[in-house]
Amino acid sequence: MLVLSHALSGGALGQRIGTPIWAFLAGIILHFILDKIPHFWPKNKKSKGILMALDGIFTVFFILFFIYQDIGNINGFLAGACGGIIVDLLMIYTPLYDKKIGQWHTKRQPHFKEFLFLGTDIFVIGISLLFIWWFK
Repeated sequence: MLVLSHALSGGALGQRIGTPIWAFLAGIILHFILDKIPHFWPKNKKSKGILMALDGIFTVFFILFFIYQDIGNINGFLAGACGGIIVDLLMIYTPLYDKKIGQWHTKRQPHFKEFLFLGTDIFVIGISLLFIWWFK
């Protein structure tokens, strides 16, 4: 699943939880739950690189955007967002990726090569944005 999906869903949950520590932990738990939902991931390395770069840019943009908005509990939002993305940051961008735990993280996810499954991420992002804006 896209880092943006994990960041916004973790942030939306963290915004409601309030306490940053609990929000961070809830973001981590939600990450593992969302990873079990079938989602798109490209097959070739070039497409993966492009998708990861765009995903990172959009994730930073949305987090910065919400920092400057009145969404209520910004500390809970940021803690939940960080919890939502920390798993992928550790499992994909560190040497853990080549270890058993990194391979477990990748293999437990139902990745589909059909672009149609990007709809899963779009749905999660949309629902997360609704929760962030309407229930602040």
